[in-house]
Amino acid sequence: MTQIVATQLGILLIDRNKLYFYEKGISSVFPLELPNSIVRDIEIIDQESLTAQIKSFVQTSKITPAKITIVLSQNMFFEKDFPSNTPDSDLQNYIEYIPFENISYKKLQLANGIKIIATNKNYYEGIILAFSKQGIMTTSVLPPNVFGKVIQTLDSESIKLITARADLLKQYNLLTMAEHTTIDNETETERETASHNKQNRRQFILIGVFIVLLLVLIGVLFITKTIKI
Repeated sequence: MTQIVATQLGILLIDRNKLYFYEKGISSVFPLELPNSIVRDIEIIDQESLTAQIKSFVQTSKITPAKITIVLSQNMFFEKDFPSNTPDSDLQNYIEYIPFENISYKKLQLANGIKIIATNKNYYEGIILAFSKQGIMTTSVLPPNVFGKVIQTLDSESIKLITARADLLKQYNLLTMAEHTTIDNETETERETASHNKQNRRQFILIGVFIVLLLVLIGVLFITKTIKI
């Protein structure tokens, strides 16, 4: 099998249901709409179809092998600001309640506090995988609010800004190991325990809903029987 060598530089902006691709040397930005049957609510529904659609997109747009910087749109994130003195446990609790099994997050220091931004790691990793099969390799994944302005679209201004600053923002790269280090430097065992606790909470909620429905059913049957008598 011939190895595809990435030679060009590019930028990929990922939104919830749309991708925007720019490759150096090409004046146009190529958009790709992703249907709800493939992705929905920052979740990949059908990885195989996603891979096939991205393959067709790359071939139709005549995109050549490239090394790309990915920027995630504001719509991709859950985010919340906290006071500077917020306990690490409170920050961790917020992260744990974000509704994804595999969460990617960053802790950003603000002038007057802390911002936690988090998204579904499986979502952008599935897109990275699909593009890599076409020889398009990802060097970094960045949130949109670390460039001095929020990146909402790929135009000439944002392309210049991303190109100029991408290498300077390595500390915000969601592909780095820093994203796996929790705010209080918890161990792998503690992370597994947190994940297990989250699953237990979901099970308790489901059991609670079942009990409520059962009680309602018993009440209806009792009332019906009483009326008949």
